[in-house]
Amino acid sequence: MAASSPEFTSRKQDSSRNLLVLCYGRVIVRSVKTLVCPHCHTQVPESASVCVGCGAEIVRGLSRRGRSFVGLAFVAASIFLFGFFLNAYQVINGHPFLKQPKAEDAPYAILGIIIVVMIPYLLGTRIARLFRRSRVRFFRSYQHQ
Repeated sequence: MAASSPEFTSRKQDSSRNLLVLCYGRVIVRSVKTLVCPHCHTQVPESASVCVGCGAEIVRGLSRRGRSFVGLAFVAASIFLFGFFLNAYQVINGHPFLKQPKAEDAPYAILGIIIVVMIPYLLGTRIARLFRRSRVRFFRSYQHQ
């Protein structure tokens, strides 16, 4: 007689807690937290990246538009803080922080503007990925024929 592996006997769904319980014989193997797909109403394990019922992609976190908005808010805040710093320096010391620009200082001015805009934007979009990471969206693309 060959040794047989235990048979899969049941798959129970506890909809009150969104759990999927897998049983082999009398032994409960694991309970998996699940999500419900809004397109096909199939229970999908929380760790999945695609719905097994309809193939919708599971996306976590803010949308691209939301991340861009947070990045632009960081840019606005950095420009405000930079202007506040320049004004405070002038009030405290009686002279401006920066000299009058000359023609040869143009590359430095452009570089400064890029730094004041791009670094906060990139920082803001990276921090936005951390916000609402628990938010789950199902994205399904429809192909018309």
